Amino acid sequence: MSVRVGLFLALTAVGACAAPQPEPQPEPLSTSLDDPEAYVVYEHALAELRWPVTFVKQETTIGFPHPPKNVVCDPYLSPDYDESWQSVLDDYVRQNSIKRTLRPLFAFKLLASEKIENAFRASPDVDWTRFWNEIDRNGYAQVSAVGFDKGKTRAIVYSALHCGGTCGKGMHSAWEKRGGRWEAAPVLSRSCEWRS
Repeated sequence: MSVRVGLFLALTAVGACAAPQPEPQPEPLSTSLDDPEAYVVYEHALAELRWPVTFVKQETTIGFPHPPKNVVCDPYLSPDYDESWQSVLDDYVRQNSIKRTLRPLFAFKLLASEKIENAFRASPDVDWTRFWNEIDRNGYAQVSAVGFDKGKTRAIVYSALHCGGTCGKGMHSAWEKRGGRWEAAPVLSRSCEWRS
């Protein structure tokens, strides 16, 4: 073998080994939430609020800002649950990295942020009277985007109810699909639950 051919083969082998392949990047997130399975999870999470809510805020939220620094509380997995839930939590964080817009793919009516803001605009004290009179006496709910595992058999979501100055609650919840049905899964050691 000539020196040139040997040198070419050696350089080719080194080049093939030295250049790591970049990991495939996830597709960019759409601002519109179109996944029908997410809306099934929303139905269950909103039912857990145990309140006759009709309206859901059209834009997603990532949670409730907790005093004293108004930092949003993140859910944590219980240490005694298997590691496969970590991918669900990671997807939850990714799905909520941008604000998303819900679509009318479930039984609730969507309520735009502007309509909510307009109901409170006249009152700096967040007086609910105008909201109750113009929109709904039962208030409204908010949800985050849903984080799923790859098989869409596990999910984490945030849901909240806002129904008055001292009426409201919210929490993260985890769900697992068993036998084709979504059921609550007690895998979160901190769900960031709040009540007013």
